[in-house]
Amino acid sequence: MAGGKYDTTGWVESIAIGDVVAEGFESLHRGEKMKVLVDPTR
Repeated sequence: MAGGKYDTTGWVESIAIGDVVAEGFESLHRGEKMKVLVDPTR
C-alpha cells in the first residue's frame, strides 16, 4: 500500500493508537468504516 500499488482511498483510514476503541472498533462495528490502520506514532 505504501508503494502506491493499491489505491486505499475511501476504504482504509489511519487512526491514532489512542482512538482505537472509539474510532476503530466502534466505527467498524457500526459499519461506518471498512478498514482501519492504527498508527502508533500518532
